[in-house]
Amino acid sequence: MSLILAVLGVLFLVAAKFFSSLAASGSLSPQGLAVARMVHLPFWVVGGLCLVLAPLMLDRSPVRRRLRALLPPESQLLLSGLVGLGLMQAIFVLVKLAEYSRVLVSREQFWDNYLLLGRFPVRIPGEPITLADYLNSTLLLVAGVTALLVRGFLTAFSPAPPTPSTRENRIFYALLGFGFVYLALDEMLMFHEFIGANLSFDDGRIILGYLGLMALTCIAFHRKLLSRPVAAACLGLGGLFQGLGAIADRFHFWEQAFTPEEVAEMSASGFYLLAVLQYGYYDVRALIERRK
Repeated sequence: MSLILAVLGVLFLVAAKFFSSLAASGSLSPQGLAVARMVHLPFWVVGGLCLVLAPLMLDRSPVRRRLRALLPPESQLLLSGLVGLGLMQAIFVLVKLAEYSRVLVSREQFWDNYLLLGRFPVRIPGEPITLADYLNSTLLLVAGVTALLVRGFLTAFSPAPPTPSTRENRIFYALLGFGFVYLALDEMLMFHEFIGANLSFDDGRIILGYLGLMALTCIAFHRKLLSRPVAAACLGLGGLFQGLGAIADRFHFWEQAFTPEEVAEMSASGFYLLAVLQYGYYDVRALIERRK
């Protein structure tokens, strides 16, 4: 973990210097100059933070030992998960910015309209499937499948007849599983873009509707969620990043050439996965201990 943080820090500092030099060179288009100015200062901050945290995350570091003592057992994976998510985000951002013609020069085209079914016009989103879509969809799919596997494990090995707590757990993991699998499919097949395009309204409202359904689920299962505070915090951070992504998309921040909603959406999916892993770890471990 410490080595990964150090490498990330160096990469971000090199990228910050690169974009700072580009901005000063006068060779960029106005759009590219806006991007270079926008990213170089955050890159300095993130790079410096990674280099500061790297020695603190050494296995023998007092800080690392204290974190292990403070975090509950199911949350021990949190530190590694956050580093993994940060590494994925860093690779994505650097690859994205390396696509010079797309990020620094041109604008993306989001969809085309096609005439289908004879006289019935149907708008088909033609938004390109990007690296962000693949990464985001993968994280959501893993979170959903993990929740469904936990639900299946609890169903197969829980004592009969099921208690109210057992039934609540099964419903909870079923909702998480099917919800995240649906969002993964939406990411690749563009369900909400298709609906928004054909009903002539901003598809960002559908994302807000998804967040509303998630909020209702959290209210219904608040006791279950709050039983593991660290996992609940991860779920809350996922919802926060999802909301920021929806806001960025709603107000078309992508017109500034860089697409912050993609980073926000991947962060949301990563935190959702971390939350599911922690809840699942706790419930599966508790069931195993009861059966001993």
